[in-house]
Amino acid sequence: MRARLGLAAALVSADGLSAHAASRETPAIDHAYIIVGVVVLVFGAISFWRASNRFGLKRTLEKVLRYALGIPLTLIALRELQALTGFPSNSLIFRFGVCRSLSS
Repeated sequence: MRARLGLAAALVSADGLSAHAASRETPAIDHAYIIVGVVVLVFGAISFWRASNRFGLKRTLEKVLRYALGIPLTLIALRELQALTGFPSNSLIFRFGVCRSLSS
């Protein structure tokens, strides 16, 4: 513990950490992703509002939670099944690269 504190103190006093952080370039944000995200959120809010008016708030929240939790949990279970047994293959489940981030 003491060695880590000494190393950190040496780097900070020698401007090691701050110089490294200052020399890094900040990543550029692709505004297309932000626009698509806003459109999806607006569409989701309108759809939720209409569904809650039609079916009631409790039933709509149950459906939203079922989808919001069900889809990722299903994909995680299928990915673990494939890691353990090799079945089903990637071409059957992950054809469009939906869960490539789960494997890494």
